[in-house]
Amino acid sequence: MTSVLSSASEKQRARHDFTSNRNWTSLRFSAQALCTPWPSLFQPVLAQNMSGNRMAVLAGNALLSFNFSRPRQLSNPAGALQTTNIRLDTRLALPQATARDGQHDLVGAAFVPDYSADGSRTLIVAMYDGSVERLHLPKVDSQTPMDHSSRVVRTASYERAPGMKNVHGLASAGHTTVVLGRAGHVAMYRANAPWQSPDTVTLPGIRKGRSYAAYIARDASFVAFGRAHVDNALSVHRIRPEGGIDVVQFDSLPGSGVRKSDAVYAFAPMEPGPTGNPNLLLSGWFDGSARAYDLREPPECGAYLTLRDPWSNEGLFSVAAAGHRVAAGTRRHGMIALFDVRSPKDGWSVYAPGRSESSPVYGLALEESRVFGLTRTRAFAIDVAEGFSAETFPMLHGEAKLQHTVMTYQHSKGR
Repeated sequence: MTSVLSSASEKQRARHDFTSNRNWTSLRFSAQALCTPWPSLFQPVLAQNMSGNRMAVLAGNALLSFNFSRPRQLSNPAGALQTTNIRLDTRLALPQATARDGQHDLVGAAFVPDYSADGSRTLIVAMYDGSVERLHLPKVDSQTPMDHSSRVVRTASYERAPGMKNVHGLASAGHTTVVLGRAGHVAMYRANAPWQSPDTVTLPGIRKGRSYAAYIARDASFVAFGRAHVDNALSVHRIRPEGGIDVVQFDSLPGSGVRKSDAVYAFAPMEPGPTGNPNLLLSGWFDGSARAYDLREPPECGAYLTLRDPWSNEGLFSVAAAGHRVAAGTRRHGMIALFDVRSPKDGWSVYAPGRSESSPVYGLALEESRVFGLTRTRAFAIDVAEGFSAETFPMLHGEAKLQHTVMTYQHSKGR
């Protein structure tokens, strides 16, 4: 959507902002599945490149790549700004990620810089058993089937860190990449130097603690970990560069834990994008709260913003932010809580389209008017803008162009 807005006139921008704000307030939106359900239940992950024109979804051994393309016309006859078209151009199973016991399932992914003219096409991925690889999504002829092996090229395999297994998180900023194991083992890689051994460290509380999420600031100045059954569920550590890239020590900066029984399951930048403040961190907690922290403030200051659906006690498995909006995905029922930080008490919640059942929302990405998410069965989109065309969403066999009816409720009124 960003590329379309950058080409729009001031009048179109103003109309788009007015329409999306009005629709957000009145709960008017389009809900659409982005892919047919995968054949089994997985814990999928989502990654977007910095250009905002490509999104990757990984589920089990499957990799799905979506391309966001500009519409043929910037506006429709009524003058509304056309939303970007979403095209599923790659869907295939990676042979190196195939195993009956799930040990090779893809559990972490992030785009890393490359020299593609249309934005990054290179992914670094982690498997459950601790393996780390780099994949490239080359440009191919449009006639090439989306499941053809030429659509994904493995360009590097990295050394597996000692003791790394049961991987639960991967985070990347530039070429700096962190992989987090469930027991607290951390490995830091340089994505463009696969011949280098990873720097490793073990977080405190390895016997009882459980680790769930990792996050690196955009400027690679700090790394954050979300954990459970430890004194500080949210711990922040400085990255000290040696030679500009290598981590030599983790300096613990006390996180803002709420209770020892709490856990942190998800992170996101509060101000994403190249101009956002890298010190603002959004986190999703076991108690159902999304808390934002300014890491320039002393730890005793706590969160400067706390958002919560008053009608739900479910923990948050995913969070995302863009502009003045925040999204939070719960650990059950496929539910997404949506907030406008200018009026945080007037939020609303929506259930994911499709057969979400009791699924967590495992991943979220938020644009100015669009929310992308993942349940254990499929990827979906929710859009509060206008200007849809017949090409906006992917054509899905058996349910082409069908917009799903979903349940919603306002936080101020209840279910």
